[in-house]
Amino acid sequence: MKQFFILPLILSFLLLNICNAQKLNLTENKQTDIEFFIPIEKTNLYTRVVGNPEKPIIITLHGGPGAFNVDHEFFRNVFEKDYLMVYFDQRGSGKSDEFRDKTMFTTDQFVKDLDDVINYIKNKYPDKKINLLGTS
Repeated sequence: MKQFFILPLILSFLLLNICNAQKLNLTENKQTDIEFFIPIEKTNLYTRVVGNPEKPIIITLHGGPGAFNVDHEFFRNVFEKDYLMVYFDQRGSGKSDEFRDKTMFTTDQFVKDLDDVINYIKNKYPDKKINLLGTS
């Protein structure tokens, strides 16, 4: 008779733990991973947004000019659970539109492009704190 009560108790315990594990896994998987282009002066910048949409934003700035944003590979396990990461390729770099007008490859233009990216991200994700992280 005791075995009759113990078996359902064990099965209930296992079922409850499996359900809790699945619920925890769903919570951890609230990750965004989207790609789009941001239209800026005379070109479009490739942008990838990856991470937790409920957390503050980090916009990464890659080295260059001419380089591209591979920071996702480095920051995937470091920041993407605790932040919404924005990776974008600068003007004429990576997956952004090819750009041949070399007069637009200036520090002032790159700063203006960054301002445009920040404004675009602010509009897309209002009320989010935005941080910058530069690599080279």
